[in-house]
Amino acid sequence: MTRFSRRTLLQLAGASALATALPIRAYAQSATPIKWMSWGGATNIQKLANSVASQVPAIGSAYAATAVDGGQGDQDVAAALRLGLASGQNLPDIVQLNRTQVAEFAASGELMDLNSVFSDVKDDLYSGAQQLAKVGDNFVAFPFELKSKLFYYRADLFEKAGVDMASLGTVDGFIAAGKALQQKAGTNILNLGPQPAGYWLGELISAYPDSRYFADESGHFTVTSNPAFKAAFGFLKNLVGSGVTNKIDDWSSDWQPAIANGKVASFLNANWLKFFLPKFAPEQTGKWSVTLWPALTPLADQRYGSEAGGSVFVIPKKAPNAKAAADYLHKVFLEKEGALAAFTALGTTPLIKSVKDDFLTRAAKPTKPAGMSDTDFALQPANYFGPTFARTEIGSYDYVKVLKYDPAASKGLDIINQWLQKYLAGTDLDTALKSAQSDMESQIGNPFNP
Repeated sequence: MTRFSRRTLLQLAGASALATALPIRAYAQSATPIKWMSWGGATNIQKLANSVASQVPAIGSAYAATAVDGGQGDQDVAAALRLGLASGQNLPDIVQLNRTQVAEFAASGELMDLNSVFSDVKDDLYSGAQQLAKVGDNFVAFPFELKSKLFYYRADLFEKAGVDMASLGTVDGFIAAGKALQQKAGTNILNLGPQPAGYWLGELISAYPDSRYFADESGHFTVTSNPAFKAAFGFLKNLVGSGVTNKIDDWSSDWQPAIANGKVASFLNANWLKFFLPKFAPEQTGKWSVTLWPALTPLADQRYGSEAGGSVFVIPKKAPNAKAAADYLHKVFLEKEGALAAFTALGTTPLIKSVKDDFLTRAAKPTKPAGMSDTDFALQPANYFGPTFARTEIGSYDYVKVLKYDPAASKGLDIINQWLQKYLAGTDLDTALKSAQSDMESQIGNPFNP
């Protein structure tokens, strides 16, 4: 099995600029250019920008948004942003991050203050979206995806295996369901290999109240003192050791084929998976059902929490067109016409409450926008998962909890994932946790006083 490689800072520096810009539609010559960095090829960002520009001419005539690929994942984009800030060259106007990385750049004073931008809409945001957008009492980011936790499952395979969904509420019941799926349906309840994706721990630990990722405000790391870390490590080891998982990792080259071939029957994941499952297995339209995570007793109630809080868009205050970028994002995500256009483009759920009824109406009976192919339209979440998906997702927002991230959480995440992998490979649990905390203390120091 091969894994996709992650880009290093040297590779980023060697590229022509920070990253590669993607092709865009034709814009009016007077439109303000905006460079918009994201990850994973940034193709969805360009689709969104092009579609919104077409659907809302006032936006399309005023702004020319160009998507920029900053790397495979959020950590790569954070590295690219650090490089741009350090060099002072080719700084993008908008950068997509997960909430994990936002505190770092806010603490260093590199992000545009958005308090005035949000003054007219802050009360219209879902509470979880407000948590995403703020560091302390200040708005520093535009919320994009409120990454609530959703359980995706192949209803046909669960029925074939005779799995009662109510039985998934405990860890033992979940594992028993996994064995039934293997024996009766020839599939696996999850995929989970030796290098779990970085979001696994955050999803699990965010269900525990007041958890820190990773240091408290005094600069003391909490990996060994917070029982959530031991519980999360132990749960993942239990899953792998039980033999019920397909031992491949998310985003490995084997992941998509396993899904397409019916070898993975469910996912403990977040709402963003709605964009990828349709692409990975388009022929499985209508076979996937979606609900909240099971509680997974004796863990903290796992219906609650989030995956990295969610993804956001930040604006470096030194960006060439920072003010225009703020105006653009306000129009696209915080105003009705733009928010509904973004939903039509990608299936992106609006995070302003005033649009909820219009959003649910459109999601129940989606219509294909002009210029979208039949293939792309079929892959929209409302079509792929069915008309009830939108209400399920909106309902999951009531369970969102965002971890308290310290300014060095991005570095801490790399460290703890390394020790999780060592633990799954055989390192003692207490040794793994103590070593992770020791490495954070020696390599990071006090994140609040670098």
